[in-house]
Amino acid sequence: MDLTSLTQNELVERKIYGFHKPSKKQLEEEKLQAEMEYLDELMREEIRAELVKEFEQKAKIEKLLAKQDKRSATEITLDLILNSNVELWQSEGEGYITFELDGHLENHPIRSKKGRLYPAKVYYESEGKALNKNALELVLTELENRALFNGKEYPVFLRVGKDNDGYIYHDLCNENWEVVRIGANGVWLDQNPPIKFIRSDNMKALPYPKWCTIDDDDPKLRDYIDDLLNDLWMITNLENDYKGQVFFWSALLGALKPDKPYPVLFVTGEKGSAKSSFSRIFGLTIDPKHVQLVKAPTKEQDLYVAAKNNWILSFDNSSGIPAPIADAMASIATGGGFTSRELYSDNTEKTYRADRLQLINGIGNLTHRPDLLDRALHIHLKHIPQHKRLTEREINKIFEELHPKLLSLLYATISNGLYFRDQVCLECLPRMADFALWICECLEDNRYLWQFCMGEEFLDVLEGSISDAWVEIMETDAFTKSLAEYITKNPDATVIQTQVFYEEILDAAGLDKYHVPDGFPKAPKSLWSFIERSAPVIREALKVDIQRSVKENVVYIIINRLEDQPPKEQRQTEITVNPESNEPK
Repeated sequence: MDLTSLTQNELVERKIYGFHKPSKKQLEEEKLQAEMEYLDELMREEIRAELVKEFEQKAKIEKLLAKQDKRSATEITLDLILNSNVELWQSEGEGYITFELDGHLENHPIRSKKGRLYPAKVYYESEGKALNKNALELVLTELENRALFNGKEYPVFLRVGKDNDGYIYHDLCNENWEVVRIGANGVWLDQNPPIKFIRSDNMKALPYPKWCTIDDDDPKLRDYIDDLLNDLWMITNLENDYKGQVFFWSALLGALKPDKPYPVLFVTGEKGSAKSSFSRIFGLTIDPKHVQLVKAPTKEQDLYVAAKNNWILSFDNSSGIPAPIADAMASIATGGGFTSRELYSDNTEKTYRADRLQLINGIGNLTHRPDLLDRALHIHLKHIPQHKRLTEREINKIFEELHPKLLSLLYATISNGLYFRDQVCLECLPRMADFALWICECLEDNRYLWQFCMGEEFLDVLEGSISDAWVEIMETDAFTKSLAEYITKNPDATVIQTQVFYEEILDAAGLDKYHVPDGFPKAPKSLWSFIERSAPVIREALKVDIQRSVKENVVYIIINRLEDQPPKEQRQTEITVNPESNEPK
């Protein structure tokens, strides 16, 4: 359209200069557009409000999460531990923890080194930083409280244990926490046993047993056993020493029995008789340690602490055992205890209790205490000629090859003992009757060791060793020797007043009552305590029983001659089979 042809009025009417007169349709469109814009604005406001609300909620969540992340290290560690596969339990007033690690279960005292490392490990793996000392202490306290106040009570075993079903367990102490389970009808390798084993830092791992593949009926089995034992006797200096061989093997069987009492193994010999090598090999066989041999402690408390952390106590190069330590050793052999004042406490006792097999080696007589000697097995090693000596490397090489085979033979013998458990009856019980009965059960009808030793032969060796021990005491203990000489020279003496008896004993020893040396009573009132200690020796060696009687305020010593003991053929092993047991051997 040509605008030049329009008049001024038309130009004004069409509002060419900035506005125009809309049509009705245009007005409706503009109104609709305005309404749409208004609706758009409202929607934007609502969306904005929704977004703001959402952002506020997100901020609150983030703030809550941030607040949650600010939990203390103690709370985080406890949540991680208590929500995992752990068990808190107790034994004899001490808290323990069982946790899973690399597919196996481990048991540790909560306050032990590894018990303290576990919470630190859990926190570090979760948070990537170390757990501070104060938080660790709070975690340990909480775990210990839960174990002591809410946890179950379990017995704790070290190296050797048993369950209620009659199985014996031998802890191999390897990284997989595997054990050997021994039953009346077999031997198995298990993981995660039903009983609680703990370990001390000094304990080392045992090798897996190597089973013999020769059939029982094959004559080669006898040669296999003979070669095995001959190599063992060679590296322990027990060649041509049947008594020593029997005691070595019986002591190993006794150490694998989780029930007291246990023998005390005395190993003596002159310089160069391989006493230390013998002791080391004996301990390595079933209870290897980083430090295998130590010096004997001089305090009773130290002895019980050593017993708590070691299954076999091996004391090297002892020149003599003091009387208090000898009495404590006798107590440990039968499961005794020791109490002392709790540290920083005036009226609280701390109790130490243990029952262990002990080995002591040295030159000459190690003790004259009858209580300890009554529980001892004596092995005297002979001097090794130069042409028969072996280097430490040669001994270790032979033993490393021998060790797995030796373990399998031990386990088979223990299984045999469990099969004949409560089926062997001894008509005449020797000293250490429970130990002797266990050895006879292990050796009864043993298809592996019948050529080496049977129960009757063990009892004969044990009886001979007892007699030798009493004779040795009579020759080395001055008071016992004087008492024995007096009784022998005065066969008619029966009832003697204590004062008179005291003076006659001193006269027999050539002593003056005003100059009494150590080892003799200083006064008549202490005479009976010396007689009581020598009484077992006199009874066994001279068949004389000594008693004490008081009549009208006068103390008398009564000497009774005992009847002869039953002949040796009557002190034999009688086997009875339980008729209720139909299981094949």
